[in-house]
Amino acid sequence: MKQGVLLGLIASTAVVFSTAVAADDSISFWDGKASIGGEIRGRGEVSSDFYKPNGTSDYDDDFFLLRSKLHLDVRPDDTWRVFLEAQDSRAWGSDRFNHTSVPNAFQDDLDLFQGYVDVHHIFDSPLSLRVGRQILAYGKQRLLGGFLWSNVSRSFDAVKVSLDLPDFYGGSIDAFVGEPVTHDWGNFNEFLEPDNRLYGVYSTWKDVPYVDFLEAYYLLREDDSVDDEVHTLGVRTGRAYDSRWDWEIELAGQFGDYRGLDHEAFASHIELGYTAECPWNPRMSLGYSYATGDDDPLDGEHNTFDNLFPTNHIHYGQMDLFSWRNGHDIELKVNAKPLEKLTAQTEVHFFILDEPNGDAWYSAGGAPVRTAIAGVNADSYLGTELDLKLQYQVCDNFQLESGYSHFFAGSYVDDTGDDSDADWGYLQATITF
Repeated sequence: MKQGVLLGLIASTAVVFSTAVAADDSISFWDGKASIGGEIRGRGEVSSDFYKPNGTSDYDDDFFLLRSKLHLDVRPDDTWRVFLEAQDSRAWGSDRFNHTSVPNAFQDDLDLFQGYVDVHHIFDSPLSLRVGRQILAYGKQRLLGGFLWSNVSRSFDAVKVSLDLPDFYGGSIDAFVGEPVTHDWGNFNEFLEPDNRLYGVYSTWKDVPYVDFLEAYYLLREDDSVDDEVHTLGVRTGRAYDSRWDWEIELAGQFGDYRGLDHEAFASHIELGYTAECPWNPRMSLGYSYATGDDDPLDGEHNTFDNLFPTNHIHYGQMDLFSWRNGHDIELKVNAKPLEKLTAQTEVHFFILDEPNGDAWYSAGGAPVRTAIAGVNADSYLGTELDLKLQYQVCDNFQLESGYSHFFAGSYVDDTGDDSDADWGYLQATITF
């Protein structure tokens, strides 16, 4: 690391630690009907031979990220609530950071991250309403999530109506319409920019025979600026058996228009897990994710699955080199608790492209890392990623986290350009109050 980045990380960690030890819970007033709280998170990252957006693998970098949040939560009674959350995101040490970039994936000066009003059980009915800037996160966030790993995260200007289902079903149905917030340094992140819209209905059913939950959803993403109208229908379900065996499956199909082309695509995820009854309570799992690619970009059809607005970081490797589009991900995971406050996680991902010669390799952000090269018959094996992560809960409101990842470049990478293995690591400190 550069000396400045390292010193910044050490200093911020020390400040966070000293504050955390002395900090109490969020400040309450108005007889407990209102509270003030927040979060301060600092993270240093370092990488070697990393892959640039243009596909080269000679990028060495190190930088420091600082994200600060402060919220006001007002709940006069059980029928309504007002929530306001400000966020400030700063970044130092890398030539990738540019204040003028819009949207900005790393930094945004003090702005409104969330600001909404809740009305619960309108006129004693099972209907509730949320209006304003808010996080939309559903299921395992493979299609719609807050992406809280990011230094700026994701929120929507949205209206959401929720219907509580009868106790016999044990669940709810949400219907919403909104637009993702664009982070714009130096300017207020505007409300309701009309080009990019998301409509959705997401239902959750808990009292379902033979499974612990069943989720069914419909999502529509419209972007007038590029002539997109992508419809997604999906279902997710799973079950745990005696807290030992567990399984999960999610299926999603798409149709509509993408950049003016007829769009048809499909994605799936299946996972089987086992938690051993022994010290450290290790959970081992085997998972497989698949998303279609496009075999011919000139045939008037688009078959690359649209990953929408996901939190890919928690699914397809810590290095964010892969996403739920044009590919297969075979994953092996082991989670354990060596100590009461220490959690350890190991993951291995085997990445294989679905259409290596007609489509692209897409990063977690959805941008192409490399595209098909005319006249080159590239192999489909992209590579293998090893992830190691530790989380230590120092106290109730202070957590330390660190990780290391290595990417073993596969034959596709060798066939299409620079093929270096890549390394990445981080150290993060988070205080909540």
